[in-house]
Amino acid sequence: MARCYYCSSEAVVAQCSGYEADCGRFYCATHAVRGLCQECGMEKLHAKARELILEDYLAKAKEIHKQDTKKWLRFYSGCIFIFLPWILFLQLLNNTFGKRNEYGEISAPPGVIILAIISIGLLIYFAWKPRVWRKRAIAQVEFTRPGFKEFVRQNEHEIGTPLPKKITNVAVWAVFGIILLAVMALGESASESQPDRDIRDIKNRLGM
Repeated sequence: MARCYYCSSEAVVAQCSGYEADCGRFYCATHAVRGLCQECGMEKLHAKARELILEDYLAKAKEIHKQDTKKWLRFYSGCIFIFLPWILFLQLLNNTFGKRNEYGEISAPPGVIILAIISIGLLIYFAWKPRVWRKRAIAQVEFTRPGFKEFVRQNEHEIGTPLPKKITNVAVWAVFGIILLAVMALGESASESQPDRDIRDIKNRLGM
């Protein structure tokens, strides 16, 4: 007669089907956990708990990423609609009130230089502020969710890449493409023979 695997009781209620693997242990009502034997049932409970924790971590990380993206979008919008027009305005002030030397070069008035320095300082500050906010937000969550910072780092592909990193990646590929096109253009220019260049120059002079 079948006996409970854990206490040898004959009051067996079922044979365990196993969790993620075959088990086959017989168990009594005392050692039944979620329709499985005690060991498999606890393993199932722990796996469910881990799943809920990961879902909670992921939801919180996506929430921080969403707020972080909004802050960066406000920063870039400010650069386009406020900072660039302000730079053009400073250039206008410089052209209007700047002094020209004998070579036609304009020396900026002290007031314009001071405003330009302040503008650059404010730009750096507003660019630095979202980075600090993100670090602080992750650090605060770390107090109640241990390992959250490492979780964010390892699951960036699922959470979402930070906006500055996306822009940097695009800029790097754009620069690489420009360099590649320049190298190809230089290669074509270098491969052109001297007679061909002479003929091309003659045609250009004759307007052909």
